Amino acid sequence: YHTNKKASEALGFDEVVVGGKMTMAMVGQMLEQHFGRRYYEGGTLDVKFTNIVWPGDRVTAKGVITGEEAGRAQLTVWMEKDDGTVVIVGTASAPV
Repeated sequence: YHTNKKASEALGFDEVVVGGKMTMAMVGQMLEQHFGRRYYEGGTLDVKFTNIVWPGDRVTAKGVITGEEAGRAQLTVWMEKDDGTVVIVGTASAPV
């Protein structure tokens, strides 16, 4: 259902569903842009998918540093569609 419209329709969807790995990677890219090498060498990311992303949806990865513990920044992360629909929520950390 991620690449085949007929399979997607068989599950009751009108269109293929954008794969979660792609949207999750966009959150990881945001973290890498902010923390650089520190994130991809020692960061963590834990997410839950809360809504479907369709082809053509515009989404934005967002995050807020909520604190620091044991030399690691702690974050709340999420991704939103342009209409404000949240499609991913989670937590992340990165060495500071």
